[in-house]
Formats: sequence, C-alpha cells, structure tokens
Amino acid sequence: MCIRDRVTLVPLLLIVAVSALKDLFEDLKRYKSDREENMKEVLILNKETQSFTYQNWQQLRVGDIVKIKKDEYFPADLFIIDTSEPRGTCYIETKNLDGETNLKSKSSIKEVAKHFPDEKALTTEKFLINYERPSYILYSFNGALYLQPPGGSRTSESVSVNNLVLRGCSLRNTEFLLSLIHI
Repeated sequence: MCIRDRVTLVPLLLIVAVSALKDLFEDLKRYKSDREENMKEVLILNKETQSFTYQNWQQLRVGDIVKIKKDEYFPADLFIIDTSEPRGTCYIETKNLDGETNLKSKSSIKEVAKHFPDEKALTTEKFLINYERPSYILYSFNGALYLQPPGGSRTSESVSVNNLVLRGCSLRNTEFLLSLIHI
C-alpha cells in the first residue's frame, strides 16, 4: 500500500466513523422517545371486569374501547363512540399533525351512542367497521360501522372524517370521550 492510498484512507475512515457515531446517537434518542411514548397510560375498557383500567399505549389492540380525558393525547386513530357532551360533540387540537392551534369540532357516531345507557353496556356490543384504505389525505374518510346489540338486529351507520380522530391530536374543552381503536 503506497502513501497516497493511506492518506486517502484516513480521512475516509474518519468520516465513516463520525457518521456512524452520529447515527448511533440519533437511534438511541429515537429509542428513548419511542419508549416514553409507548409507556404513556390510557384508560381501556376491561371486558371481564366491565370497568376502565389504565394500561400502557403499547398494550392497545384494534377493537379496544378507550376513554380519553380532557387534555390527553390520542394513542391511536379512533372512532368516537360517545362524549361527555349532550350532543356527542368534542373539540380536538391537531397542532401535532397540521400545525394549526385552532380547535376542530368532531362528533360521535350518533346512532351508536344511543345503544349505550352506560359504559358497561359497551362490553356486550359487537362492532364491525368497513372503511376505505388508509390515505395520506388527512381530511377525507368514508366507511360504515355495523353494530350487533345482544338480542337485537344488526344496524349500520355511516362513518366520516367527522367521527374520526387521529393519533397525536389532543382532546380539549370536553371532559371525556369514548372511542374505538381502528388502526
């Protein structure tokens, strides 16, 4: 190996080493951030005890019923089943998604909320949701929710972007909402 090859090799190795160290620190920072996010807690309906218990975000599964309280962030994309407001409305802040700080009004799937005299009734319901494929367009969504009450007939209700809240948004000016995890 001649001197010229060594002179070229030393700066190249230095650049590769510095780049590898930078990537290592970024990966460690991302790992720590992901771990903190996944360890946050949310109220999930336990179907066996018919009560809400706190569980980590990482334990969420599609079909879980979640209760979000005022000023909490949404741990996943959720369909709004019911809210603390009489007309089933709630207000969300989407600044983590689109940078806007103004509140957006969303509403529960009205016909579904009528089937639940209390939160315990949610444990006996069966839900089926058909919807369009995921899209990068934040303000477009169409689907249908099918509800099978015990001893009742199957009903369907249209679901739109107005009934959907996205992960990373937060609940504002509403005491709580009940929701169904879909993605």
